[in-house]
Amino acid sequence: MTFSLFLPPSATNTPPPVLYWLSGLTCNDENFTTKAGAQRVAAELGIALVMPDTSPRGEHVADDSAYDRRVKALVFYLNATQAALVRAIF
Repeated sequence: MTFSLFLPPSATNTPPPVLYWLSGLTCNDENFTTKAGAQRVAAELGIALVMPDTSPRGEHVADDSAYDRRVKALVFYLNATQAALVRAIF
């Protein structure tokens, strides 16, 4: 699984609270980090940011013409229980 991680400077002594940011469909782990500028605010508040790539990518994603990638991608957010989805995520 691909993801971006931001740790605030204050994280050297104590574990910070964590915000998991789930971007929209077709976004990757870099969209939020490069476009929102959230690192500045997270540093001020002492919050860690975890930004996973939320879209299915790579060779483990089913290649079926009847397969609607947009709909299937919605299940990537939480509770991937089907083996094909778990392989595509991890």
